[in-house]
Formats: sequence, structure tokens, C-alpha cells
Amino acid sequence: MSLSRLLALMFVVVLVGAQVVAGQALPKPEEVVKLRAVPAEFTLRPGGTATLKLVAKIRPGFHINSNKPLQEYLIPTEVFLPEAGAFELVEMNYPQPQLKRFPFAPDEDVAVFAGTL
Repeated sequence: MSLSRLLALMFVVVLVGAQVVAGQALPKPEEVVKLRAVPAEFTLRPGGTATLKLVAKIRPGFHINSNKPLQEYLIPTEVFLPEAGAFELVEMNYPQPQLKRFPFAPDEDVAVFAGTL
């Protein structure tokens, strides 16, 4: 099975915190963030391990919350394998978030991901 097909079947990304331009409808998560895996394909033997790098491209003008938001009321971005999968996620490393200020929290930094990660 190709890795891109595996990703389509196995990975779920929770995307929250997309910045919305006033007067426009909230876009679907797949319109805000595109994921691809590096390498695109590989062969994994039973019992073997593999390192998979996910590259997220976040649409210009948008952001998603980091995996560890600074505010308790914000929902973190997560990448995970669904239960009962044939794979075990051993370790997940997220990139460093950007600290930005927004109108809903003008006096505090908000940890977000934006651009290509």
C-alpha cells in the first residue's frame, strides 16, 4: 500500500483556530491545511519501524493552534492514528509554534502554526 493511501486511511488531523476573514464563511479544514508525507512511498516489513515526516501547508492568511496552546480555552492541533490500526505511533514531534497576537486576545501571545511546516 502506498504511503499516501495509508495516510488517507490512517491519519486524522484535528484543525482548529483557523483565522476567519470578516464576512466570509468558515472554510473546511481540508481547504486550510494540506498534508503530505515525506517520503511519499516506502516498504515496511512486519514488525519494522519507520520514520514519517508530515509536511503541513497552511493556506496564506490562516493559522491553526499549536499542539500546546498557551491558553486553556484553545483546542490543540493533534495528529494521531485511529484506534485498532495496524500501526503504533511511538513518538510525535511538532515544530516550534509562532507567537502572535490576535483581536480576541490583544494582550497575550497565542501559540500557532502558520505557513509550511
